[in-house]
Amino acid sequence: MSTLQHSLHNVYKASVETFMSVPSSSTYASTGKLTPSEFTMAGDYLTQVAPTWCWSGGDPSLSKSFLPSEKQMLVTRGVPCLRRARDLEAAAAIPEKVLESMLGKSGSASGGGDENDDDDGFLEVADAVAAATGVPSTSAGGSGGGASAANDNDAIPDLPDDEEEKKAGAVADDDDDDDDDDDIPDMDDFDASADLAVLPPPPPTSSKSENSSGFVATRTYDIYVTYDKFYQTPRIWLFGYDEQRQPLPTAALLEDVSAEHSLKTCTVESHPHLKCHATSIHPCRHADVMKRLTHQLGDASLDDSEQEQAASEPTTPVEHYMILFLKFAQTVLPTLEYDFTRSA
Repeated sequence: MSTLQHSLHNVYKASVETFMSVPSSSTYASTGKLTPSEFTMAGDYLTQVAPTWCWSGGDPSLSKSFLPSEKQMLVTRGVPCLRRARDLEAAAAIPEKVLESMLGKSGSASGGGDENDDDDGFLEVADAVAAATGVPSTSAGGSGGGASAANDNDAIPDLPDDEEEKKAGAVADDDDDDDDDDDIPDMDDFDASADLAVLPPPPPTSSKSENSSGFVATRTYDIYVTYDKFYQTPRIWLFGYDEQRQPLPTAALLEDVSAEHSLKTCTVESHPHLKCHATSIHPCRHADVMKRLTHQLGDASLDDSEQEQAASEPTTPVEHYMILFLKFAQTVLPTLEYDFTRSA
């Protein structure tokens, strides 16, 4: 959507919202949309099962009369984002020939080939993932690590027979030296403070608080979920901060949105409950997706005919709507670690 089209749509949306009535009859089963009371009900359940989320009243001057004054929006703060979305996408785009090579070698090994081929195939995949994500591979020397390790083992000379006999004799002598144990000092009598050489060196001082406190600096996000009267669905708003807690520019924030959605569904608009602009996931498709999700999560114990009959009604209660909605939003925000509702 171009900037002009987006601006015209916002003007049209604001005009319609001014005159449209607040929905009071539930259409959750047929459309996937929510009434304000259902939004509040789903938000209450979310805050119960996931205490990281809470209600907020926002700016009183922007309060919506169809929602309780203290429950204008849901918010969770300080959500960590350790990686960029493109890192996950790059890891998923491992060349198929690498995987085929690994699988081919596994097949030859099962047919009597070299048993080291399996390891070489996995090392190639590990190196491909490392190249895509920037995480160092654990394979020694890259994809040839397995072969080089095998060559190093071949280069180790065998002990002469007389040397092996000497070592075997030394082990036998050790078994008879139990009397020498009395000469070993007791560790209880050892004072480590008297020998500075055995004490670990003091940690280096650093001006960065995150290093001195042991925490890893990372991007963080404040996530808000509001009720969109026009679309009658929840809507997500993002405030991003860099490692120094400075606001992220929009271009940097889009690095944490999946490439499929970053330029299609993310827009910068005025926050409905705060006097500022924020990046939002546009809700134009939310109702359709939620309707499909709430109807598809059927009972696996039902047969096909029963499943088809049950599909006419949502299998997810409206109280669980917000939990399912956040799981759907995780596909748009794959590296934001905000979903702690897996057991709900």
